[in-house]
Amino acid sequence: MGFRTTMESTRPGPGIGVRAGSHRRGHTVAVGLLTAVTAAAYSVFVLAQYYTFRTAAPVPAAPGAEPATPEPSLEQVPTPG
Repeated sequence: MGFRTTMESTRPGPGIGVRAGSHRRGHTVAVGLLTAVTAAAYSVFVLAQYYTFRTAAPVPAAPGAEPATPEPSLEQVPTPG
C-alpha cells in the first residue's frame, strides 16, 4: 500500500467535512476547559500542601537560646546489652 492509497482512503466523504470541523472546535474547547480546571485544582492542592508544610514547621529559636529539646549527650544515650 503506497502513500497515495493511504491518503485517498482517509478523505472524508461528501458533507462530512463541515461536521468534522465543528466537532474539532468543540473538542478543542472541551480540552482547553478541562486543562484549565485541572490546573486550578492542582494549584489549590499545592497551596494547601504548602500551607500545611509552613504551619507544621517548628519555629526557629532565637540566636543564643537553648533548643526546645536538647540533644542527648553520649552519657545519656542508652547502650544495648
